[in-house]
Amino acid sequence: MSFSGLRSRLVSGSLWAVAGEVVAGGARALSSLVYAKLLSPTDFGLIGFALLLINFFPLVVDNSLSLALMRQPQDDQRAYSTIFYLNVALSIAAIGLLFLVAPGAARVLHDRRVTVIIPILGIQLLFNALCSVHIAAARRQFRYRRLVPVRLISTAFSLGVGIPLAFHGYSYWSLLAGSIASALSQMVAAQLLLGWRPALRFDWAAAKDFSGFASWVAVDMGVTWMVMSGGGFFLAYFLGAHDLGLFQLSDRIDTYVLGSLLGPLIPVLYAGFCEVSAESGAGWRLFERSIEVLTPISLAVAGMIVVAARPLEALFGPKWHGVADVMALNAIADGISYTILPAPSLLRAYGLAKIVAGMRLATVAAQIVIYMRLAPYGLMAFMYGKLILEVAIYAGSLLVLRAVFRQPVMRTMGRQLGQLVIAAVCTLLGVIAATASLGLGPPIATTVGLAIFAIPLGAYLFLTQRELLTSMFERWAATR
Repeated sequence: MSFSGLRSRLVSGSLWAVAGEVVAGGARALSSLVYAKLLSPTDFGLIGFALLLINFFPLVVDNSLSLALMRQPQDDQRAYSTIFYLNVALSIAAIGLLFLVAPGAARVLHDRRVTVIIPILGIQLLFNALCSVHIAAARRQFRYRRLVPVRLISTAFSLGVGIPLAFHGYSYWSLLAGSIASALSQMVAAQLLLGWRPALRFDWAAAKDFSGFASWVAVDMGVTWMVMSGGGFFLAYFLGAHDLGLFQLSDRIDTYVLGSLLGPLIPVLYAGFCEVSAESGAGWRLFERSIEVLTPISLAVAGMIVVAARPLEALFGPKWHGVADVMALNAIADGISYTILPAPSLLRAYGLAKIVAGMRLATVAAQIVIYMRLAPYGLMAFMYGKLILEVAIYAGSLLVLRAVFRQPVMRTMGRQLGQLVIAAVCTLLGVIAATASLGLGPPIATTVGLAIFAIPLGAYLFLTQRELLTSMFERWAATR
């Protein structure tokens, strides 16, 4: 496939993937505001802590096997079926393991309710395994348009089950039920809409062929889980469910807003990097192009969250005191993180999962040192530690890419720094306007702050990114 043809498929796939996630993520973000009004930080902390453990298994098992599937040179149905049965078997083993570790997890959080919550939530692992190959195969074939209804159905059932239960006073059980409903409905929708069925055969030769790559990706993903979740365990142990709940709410909002826009691009970019990996220099050109698109978006969205943080805290009520500062620092840290989003996918597509795993291990070591030192001093000290880590990861990732691909990165860093300064100034103006307008009520304060933030930033992006955005939409329209 030509680079131009691949770029058209990437743009089309990206826009469909993002469209689905924007709708689903927007609905989930709004639902988080409703949950925050109805529930307490401790409710969020209990379910969030349980998910820290449970999310290890889909991240490591499902992702490792799915990425191995996407690297197959052709649509090999034997490999697809083998991966499907491996996923199901490993998910059942994981559910059993969760029963065993639940009592120890309860001692970490100092709350015995976790002993019951973790095994019940673990049921969703089987639901995920029963549809992960269907989703990976659709991504490999760039059928992102077909994935949109699957995502929307999952979101609708999650909110349709969870929010009514929260209104009726079921506290953290409403979050638990919504999570299971999401996984179950996604499985059913994928089975019905994506049109793939496993063959009644397990191919040991096919399993051996992709086991080496999948094993290294599993190590990479396991360490990635430690990077993503390690902070939560430190908060749980040193500060308890309440402070963990403050962090979990801010992390949910970041995930649903920033993650909805940019997270869907990870499999799209990975598939694109795999397509061009045999062509010299093509992967790096695609990486630079993706960075050019991602940086202003991630910084702009992070700025929006920072501007809205103070009005949202006022909306949630006194029980959420202090969450605004947590949301602001978390959004800044995650915004910086998303500017380097394609780096791991680029390395994995070139068979360099070992390097990604090494980078993650270095991050875990830094987390242990920083969080052990800072978490005992409170949630804000922890958040400043996270911000420092994300800056270090950003710089370290670009330096690794320079060493591996022997390409200059200072130009990329300089361009991103300039965009960061512009976004920071616009964000400061928005925060000042929102804070000054709080007396008029949280909705008006949010509107005023976002308007003051968006007008100058939008003008800047229009002047500097107009040709790029026009090109993207023209390519997407041409593929329809």
